[in-house]
Amino acid sequence: MTAAFATLPNVLFLHLKRFAYDHNFNMQKLKYKVKLDKRIVLKSKQDTAQFNLVNVISHFGPSTDLDAIPDYVIFFNGVDPEGGPQEPWLSYDDRTVSRTDRKMVCGLREREAYILTYQREEIW
Repeated sequence: MTAAFATLPNVLFLHLKRFAYDHNFNMQKLKYKVKLDKRIVLKSKQDTAQFNLVNVISHFGPSTDLDAIPDYVIFFNGVDPEGGPQEPWLSYDDRTVSRTDRKMVCGLREREAYILTYQREEIW
């Protein structure tokens, strides 16, 4: 089965499924590795566009207990005045805001990222 975009959005949100139920209906955290590309190219029936990764939301808590407080971290790199992504990335968690970089976000968060935000950049 193949799916195609009729048109491409300006902002693309990808939600990765990170939890599943086992045969006893217990929720389990999925830790599969997903390569986080800094840029992706998508085609629609009408055009082609490049998208830059601008935001990653990760879940670091091992618990799937709904009463537990999970650890979430948002990584954001913003956009510079010329319209492209900028460095450094910023990391926001429950206690701190700190600088980080794309290598850490795209490399070390491959097993925890569950929401990716890409911003469109016209290339054709």
